[in-house]
Amino acid sequence: MNYYLLDTGILLGYMRSAPYAKTAEEKFNLLSNETISVISVINYAEIYALSERNSWGNAKQESLKKLLCSLPIIYINSVSIAEKFIEITLFCQGRHPKCPPGFTSKQLDDNDRWIAATASLLNASLITTDKDFLPLDNEFLKVEYISPK
Repeated sequence: MNYYLLDTGILLGYMRSAPYAKTAEEKFNLLSNETISVISVINYAEIYALSERNSWGNAKQESLKKLLCSLPIIYINSVSIAEKFIEITLFCQGRHPKCPPGFTSKQLDDNDRWIAATASLLNASLITTDKDFLPLDNEFLKVEYISPK
């Protein structure tokens, strides 16, 4: 069975019925019984903050609640996730043994590093619309990039 962590951009695509979300669903069957799709508590917070910032109405808030209730939430409550976060942070700073000489990838913010650490620890592929995760692909986790265009 395939195991996926859905990034916030994918959740947003589902909420907007965006073509890229349909592409992701067709390619990976993310919301089917054939796969295990989860979100990080970080994704949960990001999408709810976005909904509040953009003043989504009651109907859209209910749709969001329904979507999120269908996805298990992984909490950051273990030293193992924190250790992965530290390892990924060092990699992004070019201070990890896996880094090629002169490599840095500082575009990943703290939230993204927590999301990546969670997916890595779970051995879940990260489904994302964010190219900033690509330097971590096949180093710490499998990144499946879906173009939002």
